[in-house]
Amino acid sequence: LIQSGLWGPALLLSEMHRDSGRLGVRVLRYGNLDLEVFPEEKYRIVREVVPLSPPGIRLAKSERITGFILRGIRRSGADPEWVLSIARQESRFSGKALSIDGALGIMQLMPPTALSVARESGSRVYPEILRNLGNIRLQENNSYLGALYLKRLMDKYPHNPERAVASYNAGMHSVVRWTGLEKEDWDFFVEGIPFKETRRYDREVLWNYLFIHRSGLLRKEG
Repeated sequence: LIQSGLWGPALLLSEMHRDSGRLGVRVLRYGNLDLEVFPEEKYRIVREVVPLSPPGIRLAKSERITGFILRGIRRSGADPEWVLSIARQESRFSGKALSIDGALGIMQLMPPTALSVARESGSRVYPEILRNLGNIRLQENNSYLGALYLKRLMDKYPHNPERAVASYNAGMHSVVRWTGLEKEDWDFFVEGIPFKETRRYDREVLWNYLFIHRSGLLRKEG
């Protein structure tokens, strides 16, 4: 339910085992539950639910976070947990990933985006990929450039990572055009995204982040 953005039903179910006497009242008010679930209440629900089925999400054996990936992320200065949350959704950490649109590597970077970020970074990566676009797919290069790009988006939307995540998927200009969502809280923003693919993408990345953050995965890989 949480992954689907259905916080009202999640709240209802979380209360069933704690106070069944109030259940009838909550059911009667079910239609308005989503509007009454404040951020603090959502965090409480997550704290209750996630430990019930640790670790919540299990990485498949093929989902391997290599030292090259971590080195690239650390060079960027971006929040590694958010970068890994994106990388998992984009490619399941596969450096061989190639989309039908031509996006490359674990962070699924389009060549023009990779070149632009590399040029602005002033790092040695720029001449390297300029000589050979295939070098964009190298794990350290890809994680570094993807992390820099995500960091740029995070800086544009401070304290609103859900907007940065949506921008990574749909493009910064798309998010700006979504009128009516500018001042919404993060959950209403996600559920108000007009494109099903981006809406689902945002939900999944947020769930990846919750898993990575609470499971200590990064410390284990460290």
